[in-house]
Amino acid sequence: MSKLLTFSGLDGAGKTTQISSLVEYLCTRGLAVRQLTMYDDVSVARRVRQFIGRHKSPKTAASPARSRVESTQESQSQMMEFRYDKNRDDFFTVLLRQFVYLIDLGSFLQVRRRVSDGSDNFIIMDRYFYDSLANLLTASSTSRHYIRMFLRIAPQPDLPILLDIDPQVAFNRKREYPLEYLERRRWAYRSIFSWVSNPLVVDGGQSPDQVGELLLSRVQALTEKESTT
Repeated sequence: MSKLLTFSGLDGAGKTTQISSLVEYLCTRGLAVRQLTMYDDVSVARRVRQFIGRHKSPKTAASPARSRVESTQESQSQMMEFRYDKNRDDFFTVLLRQFVYLIDLGSFLQVRRRVSDGSDNFIIMDRYFYDSLANLLTASSTSRHYIRMFLRIAPQPDLPILLDIDPQVAFNRKREYPLEYLERRRWAYRSIFSWVSNPLVVDGGQSPDQVGELLLSRVQALTEKESTT
């Protein structure tokens, strides 16, 4: 069966860059690689997120769906627009996500069964359920029991990768969400990956080449282990 590698992390952590480099490396060595994107190829949550993003927060009924907050980086008179979807934390949204993620799990099992025909050596996913579950943990600490249950039933990747990056660096690279939210989301990622078996947590603040070398060493060890079994 194809080896499953998943990449998780804050927006701006460098997932796209590292996935591209890894795929190129594996392909040049004659290995077949299939790329999947969690939100495009598996999840229905994207459509749900677009739906809830169009609705106003009950806490800010007079505000648009994209919240406007003062930037800590700019002058006091200047405002920044941030997305308001993954960082929604109202009760209805949390409950809806818990339901949708179970549907996503069934969808993923179907997708993996369809693509795992033996011709691909690796399946590499841009984001995984860990990214979805981080939405719950940043919204409510009471979601821990649901998350632990979900992790027990969801397929464990052969190599779950977290590109861990300082929230300020991620904010400077991609200013889509408030810094305070990114800080909470980083905490959520670290908590979830502490419950995952054999994760690879990489300091995304290093240069892309340094991060790539660490990833390649683990992937090479994974392929060598497979060839000896």
